[in-house]
Amino acid sequence: MPSTYTLNNGITLIATGEQSGTWGDTTNINLQLVDTSLDGQVTVTLSSAGTSGSPNDLAISDGSASDGRNRMVIFNDGSDLGATAYVRLTPNDAEKIIYVRNSLSGSRSILLFQGTYNASNDYEVPAGKTAIVYFDGAGSGAVAANIFNDAYFDALTTSGGAAVGTTLTVGTSLNIASSTTVDGVLDEDNMASDSATKLATQQSIKAYVDSQVGTVDTLAEILVNGNTTGGTNLVVSSGDALTANTISETTTASGVTIDGVLLKDAGITATGGGSLTGTWSDLGTVTTVIINGGTITGITDLAVADGGTGASTAAGARTNLDVDQAGTAVAMAIALG
Repeated sequence: MPSTYTLNNGITLIATGEQSGTWGDTTNINLQLVDTSLDGQVTVTLSSAGTSGSPNDLAISDGSASDGRNRMVIFNDGSDLGATAYVRLTPNDAEKIIYVRNSLSGSRSILLFQGTYNASNDYEVPAGKTAIVYFDGAGSGAVAANIFNDAYFDALTTSGGAAVGTTLTVGTSLNIASSTTVDGVLDEDNMASDSATKLATQQSIKAYVDSQVGTVDTLAEILVNGNTTGGTNLVVSSGDALTANTISETTTASGVTIDGVLLKDAGITATGGGSLTGTWSDLGTVTTVIINGGTITGITDLAVADGGTGASTAAGARTNLDVDQAGTAVAMAIALG
């Protein structure tokens, strides 16, 4: 009976009476192959990405050293392969567990499979990641999968970050930074529970804020909630300003008073000792004006009635004052009837 090989790692099984004189050599090779299958590490450099129909083979060869027998296989490349790499474990009836590290450049994934390629039976190792993959050796329909898929742990501690690809389910509570314990997420629009251990959904936060804005929608309400001066006036700090295109009076014809200056439809009144300074134009009718300095420009005809002649020309002034050009009073004719 000739020698045979183990199914999963290709170790030589020497038949009775076989390999006379070489039995010891074969045994030594077997021990080396067993050692490799237990803790061997190998780096495989891929020269091309391959395809599902023509992949890169990771072989387990009977009775001799081969990459697929190693416990850990690191895949790299000489340069970016330009596409996702396809790697197939052979033979398709070998049951094998391999640690696979993807060190390919260009952020390329590796699709591992066994037998005839089927997208539902392969396993993808993302770029820069390490996975423990088992191959079930089921022939042409063999499956490759992560050994920790649906894994159950009594406890798990990580010293670094943890990324969750889909859903994280926590049985009791989640402790963050050993200080804050979160035991649930509420979708509660009115925040009625006022919980210190539950998070809120984005929708419930928006709904609560919207409802609060809706109940505090007048200036008086906003000032009462946020004003620190004790009143309901708008208080502007030094250096700040209120900017508006239009300031409207509260009551018709009452006008608007700004620092002692009353602005009304009929004109501008400086009250309480207030004064107007600067350049003014189009003031309309002004009742009383005291000019303490400066100049009046842009006026070609200015007649002053009270305390003046009421005329804007010399001839008009003489007429209004009843004097002739020399300044002598003009005798008035009195008609006696």
